[in-house]
Amino acid sequence: MKDAVEHARRELGPINALVNCALQWPGWPDPGELFETAPPERFTSSLAANLTGPYLLARAVVADRRALHWGRIVNVSTGLVEDGFPHSAPYIAAKSGPHGLTRAMSREPAAEGILTNVVMPGFTPADNSSRPSSSRRPAAAPQPRASPTPTMSPA
Repeated sequence: MKDAVEHARRELGPINALVNCALQWPGWPDPGELFETAPPERFTSSLAANLTGPYLLARAVVADRRALHWGRIVNVSTGLVEDGFPHSAPYIAAKSGPHGLTRAMSREPAAEGILTNVVMPGFTPADNSSRPSSSRRPAAAPQPRASPTPTMSPA
């Protein structure tokens, strides 16, 4: 990671913002695989890509940002962290990590002008040719959560 950041600095100049949009979902959820039967390698692989990678990238860019008292770091997680999804424990466990990482980072460098945030895109089913075959797709997509803000209708 450090070499990639150094190369980007040489080619593009200072890194003002970092968007950690890592994603490794080791295969579409296998309907036959329960969390207790998932191989440990699936967890470690998912953690490496979805949590360790963003941590190492943030660590590599934060020193420059501290020197300039300005920077932005955005970690991309998933709404599945709150909703859950069957047969995807390694992925969801790993994508939960950016929440804690972001909270810790938001307390440490914020006084120096480095702001951090986590975004949680929701599940968006799409009908296109790149989706997994129906034999590998889960039976049902997660249902949207109720809006936390009540809506008003005109009287």
